[in-house]
This record gives sequence, structure tokens and C-alpha cells, in this order.
Amino acid sequence: MSGRRAMNGRLMDAIILAFNHGNGPYTRAYQLAKLVKQYLGINVPIIIPWIYPNQDEILSQFGRDYLLSRELGNILSPALYWGGSFIDYAKKLPLIGEYIERKFIDASMGSLRVRDMNGRELDIRVNDPIYINAYPVLRLPSYTLSLHEHVILGNYVTDFGEDIGTDVIKWFRRVESGILTFVSAPAGACAKGLIFSDAMVIPPAIYKYRRDVYKFRGVKILGSGVSGANAALSSISGKSRRKIMVTRGGLATVWESWFQEIPVLIPKPRPGEDPEIIYNVEVFEKWKMAHLMSGDWLKDVDIAIKYAAARTYRLIPRPLGLELAAAEIVRHIRNRGTQLSNKYEWLCRESAAHN
Repeated sequence: MSGRRAMNGRLMDAIILAFNHGNGPYTRAYQLAKLVKQYLGINVPIIIPWIYPNQDEILSQFGRDYLLSRELGNILSPALYWGGSFIDYAKKLPLIGEYIERKFIDASMGSLRVRDMNGRELDIRVNDPIYINAYPVLRLPSYTLSLHEHVILGNYVTDFGEDIGTDVIKWFRRVESGILTFVSAPAGACAKGLIFSDAMVIPPAIYKYRRDVYKFRGVKILGSGVSGANAALSSISGKSRRKIMVTRGGLATVWESWFQEIPVLIPKPRPGEDPEIIYNVEVFEKWKMAHLMSGDWLKDVDIAIKYAAARTYRLIPRPLGLELAAAEIVRHIRNRGTQLSNKYEWLCRESAAHN
């Protein structure tokens, strides 16, 4: 493959992505991979498991230099969350995860059938990839963007008394331990203000905003967990010329909307919701990045608009999180150590104290 380059004895002929459920993780992983390529000055393929029908359309907002692999998508898919009780889903991961990990790594080496952005089927060969794992459910020898789900689940057990089992928390601690691990803040893992000794805190994992997603007028319903809000908000959508985002509470949608001064509303988390979302809501409300809907819809919209108008630029450091993570990955590949240290830990520490 053209553009590959030996680094520290490695050929590094591809970047292979893995990720958790939803659109945010694979778009974040793809953006990070593009930056790593750019900073290294190499031209190797970025191979992305092909899972969702509209994945190509969403990825094309960020670039066209990727290859989709149905084979890797089929292997990864059983490890992803597809709805229902998140806790019930999480309890299955220690039972099936190691088998899926082995299959994924084996399939990602050697001959691989992929599809390019023009729809052409290609057979390529991969000998020495690096892996980027976004909000992982599997352990790979990867550079990792992490939610620190094991911290969130530990808090959930303490706060709600649910019997998750130590195997689940151990599983997430294991899979979130990468070659380098980056935790974005402010977000759910920071609800207790913890500082992570096993990861580097970075500002929100954003590089380029998905501006096209937010070109709408009135009220738009995005994400899951919002069915209860749909009917109520439709009564005011015709009267409002403001852009208003209503979302489940995932990191990417809240951050990107907030960066663009778009008010954000989050409905009450649904039964069985991923604990990450529960703690995200807590942190986002503290920072006035989003407002948890109370049922008084007009009042809720008014609060969200005020939050957006009064946003604090302290939470928009430059460079943004993915740029910092990419620079650290490149430094590691080139054996130049790390520079981040605890520079951004205040984002997590203040998430517990902020009012």
C-alpha cells in the first residue's frame, strides 16, 4: 500500500477502528484516525467496521478516505448495545467478549474484503495495523477514547444499589485500558470529580462540528429516548424560530450543539438507560450545557435558551480534544513521551463542584 512507513520497527500499513454503539463513537474514531495520519504524514487506509445502513452517509461529512468492512462489522455487532436494559446487556459482555476480541483481531490481519467510498469492492492485505478504539466494549491493542464506563458503573452501584456484579466492572476496566487512554471531560465519568491515574483527560472529543446536522429551524428531535418529548414539543415547533436540540444525552450531540450555541434539552432517561447517560445529564446540567426536561415544555425551552446564551468559553479550550489525543498518539509512536499529563484534569474535577 502506498504511503506506508516504517516507524520504530513497525510497517504500520493500516489504521483499524473499533467502537461502541451509536454514530458518535465511529465518527470520533474516524476523525482521530485522520488526524493521526495527517500528523504522521502517512497515507494508509482507515478501515471501519460496517454496521449501520447510513454509516457511509454520516462518515462522508468528515472525509472520504475510509474503507468499510462488512466482515469486521459482522464480528463487532454482537458486542454492541442494541436497546433494552443496558445492565442486562453489559452482563453478557464478560461471557462473549474474549471470543469476539479474538475473531476481530484475527479477521483484521491478512486478506480483507472492503468497500471504498465510491461503492467499489476491494481485496486488501493488512499485516501491521494500529487500532483506534472509541468507547470500547472489546479489548484491543489500541489507542483508546474512553467513557470510563467502569467508573460510571461503580458510581451507579453505589448511588442506585443495583447488583451489576464485579465481572462487569472488571470487564470495562479491562477493555478501557489501552496503549494510551483518553477520557473526555466534562462528561458522566466526572460526576464525582474523579481524577484518573490510568488515563489522560482531554477536552471534548471534537475536531470538526457536524454543522450540516444542525441546519434546521424550529425544533428537531434527535437520538433515542425522546419519544415522550416528540408530541409535546411539536406543539411549539411552529412557533419557534430558534434551533433547539432534543437528544438522549450522548456526548457528541450535546457538545456539538453547545459549541454552536444551540440550546439542548434532554428528556428524562428512559428505564434501563445506559448509566453513562444518567451521569452525563448530571454533569451537563451543572455546567449549563443542557437542560433536563421537567414537563413544562415552554419553561424548559426558555431555560435551555438561557443556558446557550450564557455559555462559558472556559469549556472550549484550543486545541480541542481529538487534536490533543492525535498529537499524543503520534508522540508515542515516535517514542517521544507524553506532554498532556494532568493539564486538563480541572475539567473533571470542577464537574463535581461546579454550580
